[in-house]
Amino acid sequence: MPAIPKVIHQTWKNQNIPAEMREFQQSWQHHHPDWEYRLWTDADNRQFLQANYSWFLSIYDSYPENIFRVDAIRYFILSHYGGVFIDLDFECLRPLDQLLEDKELVLGLEPAAHVQLPQPQSRRLTHIVCPSLMASRVGHPFWQHVWQYLVESHCFPGVLDATGPFLLTRAYDTFPSPDTISLVASELLYPVTKFDCWDGKLNNPQFRQKIAQQAFAIHHWHGSWFKQKSTKTEDTLPLSLMVKGRIILHAKFRFNLY
Repeated sequence: MPAIPKVIHQTWKNQNIPAEMREFQQSWQHHHPDWEYRLWTDADNRQFLQANYSWFLSIYDSYPENIFRVDAIRYFILSHYGGVFIDLDFECLRPLDQLLEDKELVLGLEPAAHVQLPQPQSRRLTHIVCPSLMASRVGHPFWQHVWQYLVESHCFPGVLDATGPFLLTRAYDTFPSPDTISLVASELLYPVTKFDCWDGKLNNPQFRQKIAQQAFAIHHWHGSWFKQKSTKTEDTLPLSLMVKGRIILHAKFRFNLY
């Protein structure tokens, strides 16, 4: 069985990673000192696609927002080079070697609480396969299966269905050789919900210590793409700010609730 290459892939629009992400980036290099590390820029991504998968370029360029392209490119990079593709808001807690040993392809489940949110429920999903951290050998046939879904879904208006976790979940659920994929429990790669992160629970040492007993990594669910602007995948929640028992601000904020 071909091994998963020891290479970490991450992507950002340029080489200037935001300060709040650098510590997470460095955590992967710290725990994997003998691994190759590759940061792909937007320009790198397009050049790679044009050189190797030009048939997809028209769809890639037609996506309405860059987050669609950020999602899609990872399915091609992993097929072509293998290794581990990791979002920049992921913190490494320990080396992945043990998790990836004797595996062809490793995907992770999101927390069960995410499945209960409105959009997964409206799609009758019983689980969500997350694309934020994926590991693969070179040329695993699952990626060609995903590409078919990218083509079929490229006109979907929302990133979740067109390129993101809902698309990946559909692809996983219909792949004819699921025995070649290791689908790991959320406790190992996605041990906290997005709400835990946004509520600041990770600042609690006891909470972090409990998570670290099992988890290889923590996804911090920064979701800069959906926090920066309103999209069709957002819901609006009221928020009151109280100081000494008095409400001094009452406003509505948008969050991606799936």
